[in-house]
Amino acid sequence: MSLAFLFASGWSARTTGEPLSAAPVIPSIAMFVVYSGCLLLPKFGKIGWYRVAMAIAIVPFGIGGVLMNILNYAQHGLKDYSSFGVWLIAVGINSYGTIWNIAAALGRFKRVDQPKAQ
Repeated sequence: MSLAFLFASGWSARTTGEPLSAAPVIPSIAMFVVYSGCLLLPKFGKIGWYRVAMAIAIVPFGIGGVLMNILNYAQHGLKDYSSFGVWLIAVGINSYGTIWNIAAALGRFKRVDQPKAQ
């Protein structure tokens, strides 16, 4: 969802001269590429590193993507967003990711590689 939003914002900036939000498109996409790589850590048995990476991800997504978007809107309105709907989508995407990052950091997930208890 985040990458689709960022590509749409980049497309909007290219075609209309106005991005959907103030998020810098290229650096944000680069951050998501690194984040996506971290999602593969459990496949290599690196559950501890995965949980650390998800804990770290709470900062840019939870603080930067949720809290700062809310504070920015409260202080400046829609100055940095193309519409209220776009602002709501941005906050929603980051909130969704933050909730799952918190769950992952706390180890609240089922490891599918473990045999089921009988």
